[in-house]
Amino acid sequence: MTVRSNLLLVSMTLGALGIALATSIQGQSSPVAQNVQPMFSITISTPHDVIKAGTNVFVKVALTNTSKHQIRLNSSNGTQEMQDIVIRDDQGNSPLSKIGRDIAAGRDWLVGSEHSFTIEPGKTVTERVGVPSTYDLSQPGKYTMQVQKRDPYSKTVVKSNTITLTVTP
Repeated sequence: MTVRSNLLLVSMTLGALGIALATSIQGQSSPVAQNVQPMFSITISTPHDVIKAGTNVFVKVALTNTSKHQIRLNSSNGTQEMQDIVIRDDQGNSPLSKIGRDIAAGRDWLVGSEHSFTIEPGKTVTERVGVPSTYDLSQPGKYTMQVQKRDPYSKTVVKSNTITLTVTP
């Protein structure tokens, strides 16, 4: 065999190994991606599922540490809160107020405050959260509400149960 034949044989062998390795890697997913579990869960409730238009709406948000470690989370009011509370009307639209529309379009922003808190393993922290002024619930109808929060540990978005509010005139 010539040097050129040997190089060709080595090249073909390495190419075949590369294809086999790439196929093997593509067929497998990362064990981390499959087993990522959020460190907490969220449950929401409201004392009244029927409210009068113009009434301030408050929701009880319960964050439970489902991990075996103490976790630290942030809570805020302002623009971040707008991202954390998701409200939809019965058509699937977000009933944003003028402020909410301006913020969504980048024409305005809310200034808020933020605080952090820790939750021990298996424990629950409960907050009473008002629906931010970025939403307009002045029109009668049915609205769904869900709270979502980014888990800084698992890098996932944790979503609560969904509740339905009925707004009457």
